[in-house]
Amino acid sequence: MEIKHKRNYVLDAMRFLFSIMILIHHSYLITDGKFRYAPSGYIGVEFFFIVTGYYMMVYIERRRRERETEVLDIGTETRNFVMKKIAKIWPYLLVSDVVSIIVCFIVLKEGILHGIVYAYSELLMLQMAGFWGNYPTGTAWYLSALVLALLFLYPLAVKFRSMFLNVIAPLMAVLILGHLTLTYGSVGNDPGLWDGYFGKGLVRAVAEISLGAVCFGVSSYISRWKPAIVSKVLFGIAEVFCYAGVAYIAYKYQPGKNDVLAILLLFAGIAITTSRQSIWYEYCNFKIFGVLGKFSMVVFLNNFYWSKCMRTIFPAASISQLMVYYVAVSLLAALAVYGVVAVLRFGIHRVKAALTEERVKV
Repeated sequence: MEIKHKRNYVLDAMRFLFSIMILIHHSYLITDGKFRYAPSGYIGVEFFFIVTGYYMMVYIERRRRERETEVLDIGTETRNFVMKKIAKIWPYLLVSDVVSIIVCFIVLKEGILHGIVYAYSELLMLQMAGFWGNYPTGTAWYLSALVLALLFLYPLAVKFRSMFLNVIAPLMAVLILGHLTLTYGSVGNDPGLWDGYFGKGLVRAVAEISLGAVCFGVSSYISRWKPAIVSKVLFGIAEVFCYAGVAYIAYKYQPGKNDVLAILLLFAGIAITTSRQSIWYEYCNFKIFGVLGKFSMVVFLNNFYWSKCMRTIFPAASISQLMVYYVAVSLLAALAVYGVVAVLRFGIHRVKAALTEERVKV
């Protein structure tokens, strides 16, 4: 199965747009929950889970080609895959935790010790294992669900690749999404609820990462079609329809059974985007979107705690003004965190290079 390695910047652009959707969804704290600008905006998280499942399968296919004559050590493969994910994310989480603790101490008079005590669970990504509380960022439950779900799904996908893609993944996606809809009335929303033995957010992650694996199979099939201008235009129209439909549901409807429709639209949209058969990939695959894609995770981690602080910082402002301030401050904070992590990584790289050079001289 051919996997194209050129980066899909259109998908990166969608990452950023969905992180903004989540940011706007969290603004309900500004209105004291009386109304929401994007009542179902948590659907943006579903996008990230499905994309993770897709890229999990891309990585597995690449590893199979690289080591096709060797027997894969599934435990080592799983550990390495998950650790690579954590290594990319964890520095942003650490700095975001520090910033959120300081901001909530200054603005809301929340104790620094209180923030540090609860930060351990965010930093160790344990919330979805039951270690829940009033965490600094308020959004890192997603990372806990992501890591725990991958530790379960990745070895299954490696060991039983064909069975996983054709039977296990679609079956888990259907059964779990149905369970969440029937039990809670919606798939998303309230990730901290306890679903028997796991956090609801983890159950949700397992279903949607599995769906992302199925999306990989559909995308791979579409990508083998012979491209033509007519098909590219039609795929482009369908792609816009899918993402626009998700946005309409997110901004129009309260949490409910529409989540399933939004997830199906995301599935179709992501399959088209990753197949590279759309006209948008032909003419809108700009490198600048790659920066926005990387920035999306920092935006995700640095908005919820600001929504708690806006009414305290600007007590005389109207709701509309608070919204403008909230979006601006969240993006600026995210940019600052992004810059700090970039500087730290550069410094660590220079130190490692210097130490390596010193050892060579010795």
